[in-house]
Amino acid sequence: HDEGGYSGDEPPSPPEIVNNVDDPCIRNSVISVVNGGCKNQITNFINTTFANSDQFHLQFNDAVLAGSSANVDAHTSCGPMADLTQMLTIITFNNSQLGNSSQEYLAATVLHEAVHAWIDHKFPDPIENAAQHQLMASTSRFALMREALMEMFPNLPLQDASDLTWGGLFETVLFNSLSNAEKSRIIEKNHAFKNGNSGTPCVH
Repeated sequence: HDEGGYSGDEPPSPPEIVNNVDDPCIRNSVISVVNGGCKNQITNFINTTFANSDQFHLQFNDAVLAGSSANVDAHTSCGPMADLTQMLTIITFNNSQLGNSSQEYLAATVLHEAVHAWIDHKFPDPIENAAQHQLMASTSRFALMREALMEMFPNLPLQDASDLTWGGLFETVLFNSLSNAEKSRIIEKNHAFKNGNSGTPCVH
């Protein structure tokens, strides 16, 4: 009889999208973006690029980030695997920053990092983080993130969705071209959703 979960001599290939996140709230946000039946272009990119690919692999992790990453919500890295024909993208969420965050803020963070993965995939020569953020603040990519967030949270006001999409893009030229009033509102809105004072609380 067959002892394993497969027949024949070939071991099962590893899943191309792996959700290793331990924090239940962040884990559920990843599941919602990847497997929640969303139709937006970011979810579509993740699934068409990684879900059935033997070459491109995506892993979601969480950890307490330290050093230069201590104050960031998440970090995305991309590089070759032992088999140099295969690429691994790792998105790591920072537990020390996201412990009280609303569902909306977590989803916006997952989408933001997914777009980093998209840019890494589109431009094989590494583009530094700051330059990626400039690309993400461009009208078309910004709209992709906002529309995806609103698909996940249909009752989220457009202004809140826009403000949350600015999260992580505060150093960009386009953000700094906004009025002081707009910048203040966006920063305060992100703090409120990040700290759980606004939005849908995560139920552990």
